Amino acid sequence: MDKSGKMTCAMIEAAVDKGLRDIEENPRRGIRNLVDLGTQLSTSRFHKDFFRTSQQMLRNENSPYYELTNHIVRNVNHQIIKHFGISLGYTSLTYGAQRIREYEKEYGYNIPWTIVFDFREDTKNMLSDAEISEVLLYGESIGIYCGMFFVNKNQAHLENLVKMLASHKDSAFLVFTEPQIITDVIADVIVESSNILVALSSQTGGEKQSFMEAAQILFDKKCLYGAYCGYNGHNLQEVISETYSRQIKEARCTFTFLIREEFNNAQNEKRFSHFMQATKSANKDPFFWIDFYEDLAHVDRTISVEDCFLAIQGDGQIAVKTLAALQEGINIRTHSLQTIMEKTMPKNQFI
Repeated sequence: MDKSGKMTCAMIEAAVDKGLRDIEENPRRGIRNLVDLGTQLSTSRFHKDFFRTSQQMLRNENSPYYELTNHIVRNVNHQIIKHFGISLGYTSLTYGAQRIREYEKEYGYNIPWTIVFDFREDTKNMLSDAEISEVLLYGESIGIYCGMFFVNKNQAHLENLVKMLASHKDSAFLVFTEPQIITDVIADVIVESSNILVALSSQTGGEKQSFMEAAQILFDKKCLYGAYCGYNGHNLQEVISETYSRQIKEARCTFTFLIREEFNNAQNEKRFSHFMQATKSANKDPFFWIDFYEDLAHVDRTISVEDCFLAIQGDGQIAVKTLAALQEGINIRTHSLQTIMEKTMPKNQFI
């Protein structure tokens, strides 16, 4: 990040410090003041829309987002709130977004605002931490300051990964993990890094106890965390049920990602779309519902006009559009990130 960006970060950090103190003294007034300040400081279309929507939600005195914000301020380490929030909100979605647009205009292909790393399959030829770090460094040089990691049940791999991610101080990372491998040691590293948000697998029909135990560890350590769940034609009814949302509330999660898998008919897709629209407009749950593919694509469209999803698997294979859409003959070990984007993301529209 250049000198101007670092100065802006310092000013935003001072404003956030004051906002956190105000919320502790008077939660409702402090939350409204912080959102009003965000509205005034917003320069990008994405942030203007976000803060306008937040202002509308907070006009309702019974909005659950008062409860959610108060929960975050009182129960999450303030350094995480500041560092992760600024890294995602400013460095990635403002400073980085501008860099991305400039690069796209110069080179003529799309650049995703985040790179997804899908390490759920344990292979013998897994990318090393050094290889992952090299990809992240190049991404940062062109404006990509966010990464999302799906990890498997290898505890040592998770611990080494979060230590490496901590060294990329300007970026924000989301780590999607199985609850069974969350330990006090890993939670301590996450807190110390202050740029990592954790999403615990909360698969329907799964073992609820390990999910609740992992959530308790993260809560006790003052981490910023939530949940994620894959949905398909077989478990859709469970995902959109009150039982699932109650589990997320009980675990004191701040969000839940819902990740589309296979649907066996168009009717199920319509049901899910209706559920998401109704849930977000109802404004009744003290956590955020996030449609993984659609909400990531919404940010891409705001920055780049077009969708530009990119995922890297553990052995270096590349997927676009979805985690399952592998590109034959393309691998991060044999092709540079620049070449991969040039081959898979030609740009048709510009802002």
